[in-house]
Amino acid sequence: AHEENILSNRSFTEGPEIRAQQLQNVCRKLKDIGHIPIAIPRHSYQYMYVNDEYKFIFCMMPKLACTNWKRIFLALSDNFPNKDFVINKMGSGDVHDTWPKHGNTLDKYSYSDIQTKLQTYKKIVFVRDPFERLLSAFKDKMFRKDTPVFKNIAEKIIRLKRSKEVNHSDAIKFVEFVKYLTDPDTFESSYEQHWAKYENLCQPCLMNYDFVGKFETMKNDISRTFKYLGIKIFNETVFPDRSVSYKNTESSKITQTFYNQLPKTYLKKLWHLYKIDFHMFSYHMPDYLSGIDN
Repeated sequence: AHEENILSNRSFTEGPEIRAQQLQNVCRKLKDIGHIPIAIPRHSYQYMYVNDEYKFIFCMMPKLACTNWKRIFLALSDNFPNKDFVINKMGSGDVHDTWPKHGNTLDKYSYSDIQTKLQTYKKIVFVRDPFERLLSAFKDKMFRKDTPVFKNIAEKIIRLKRSKEVNHSDAIKFVEFVKYLTDPDTFESSYEQHWAKYENLCQPCLMNYDFVGKFETMKNDISRTFKYLGIKIFNETVFPDRSVSYKNTESSKITQTFYNQLPKTYLKKLWHLYKIDFHMFSYHMPDYLSGIDN
């Protein structure tokens, strides 16, 4: 309850460096009430890409154009002299298959090297409206169920959250997914990066990020990222212009349609699950949550 009094939603139209400053303001308040862990959990390092040439760390969160980011980072490495092939011709499957071997992540370093890089390298993170990201993960992963991990989760949802009267072969419904997600037992025991909270994945209050980009303004923020890091071998056209679709209200209408089907009880639980992520990055509470306590 105390957190709700010290956090407020603001319009987040400022540049990436200002966003980083505002994030730290929220983090200071969260630290004051003991919400922030003492140290970065080691599991978070696997999401943090390191580039030693340009001296930066980038926390890569799922559902934020990960494949294109991986293309960029693979092309920046010495292992791929043919930059054009990586950026324009390497298939997405090949990108993800290549990443475990050539993706240079923080967890591959010694403890002392990790501390040195955290203190001296520029640190960057990109975020997305938490509920948009959650819905994208549901539609992409739970509809397709083409990997063992998500197939197992779907089976668990059917077993735990679906009544015996309902056909078990039917696709997982969004409300079933949310019921599963907002159950404290299943959420904590089924940590899944595609819908993990930002505060647990990229540790924004412990990393002291210098630069915060947003999915909704991707094209502009990509350009700023390259300039900020002094990277001149790419241009921002390697990423689709997300801002065009986000100016169109179609995306927000689809999101609203999905969340409007949820009972208020579960909307409230979902909000309380992700509200710190909203506050940290100053995303507004959506209109369909009106009437729910902030």
